[in-house]
Amino acid sequence: MAQNCHQSQLKACFLPPDITDSMFREMFCLLQGVEDCNTVRFTQRTCDGDRGIIGDCIGLGFIRFRSREDLDRALAFFERAREHFGHGILIDHKDVKVDVALPPTRDYCVKVVVFGIPDRWMDRELLVHFQAFGIVEHAAIDSNRRGHVIFHNRTSAEAAVLSSQNNTVSADGAVLRLRIHLASNLA
Repeated sequence: MAQNCHQSQLKACFLPPDITDSMFREMFCLLQGVEDCNTVRFTQRTCDGDRGIIGDCIGLGFIRFRSREDLDRALAFFERAREHFGHGILIDHKDVKVDVALPPTRDYCVKVVVFGIPDRWMDRELLVHFQAFGIVEHAAIDSNRRGHVIFHNRTSAEAAVLSSQNNTVSADGAVLRLRIHLASNLA
């Protein structure tokens, strides 16, 4: 995978509301190259009171690494754990999702979501397939068989999306058509 993306952060989603920053740091302190860990918290209560209590975690945290190489090692660790145990980090019986945090820019590190992935494909096959469109920063298949591919730039991501009309793959004698969408268009 490319090493020149302008970020070295992972995000963790589906954290429990009562997790503290120190608890979050303890979860990731054994990973090599961790520079900082913090959670995102509610800062105000809404009128209806349903959004949460001031100070509660909104379910999101970030892990910053010293280098992209350290981040890639951590991602590989989480992928191996998911393959071995069938899940990632469990907190209160919930699977915490860990993935690359996208930088706040529209032109670099653009994510696409891929549907219709063959059952036998692993992360490596997804990566190899999409490298034909440009530099791929990260490629992973989630537990629902959706692919998440982060391209180094918007041009490559858009080329992959445009190709979805003709983007077919052979799997077990059948021809499958991949459906590819920019992640920002799915929200």
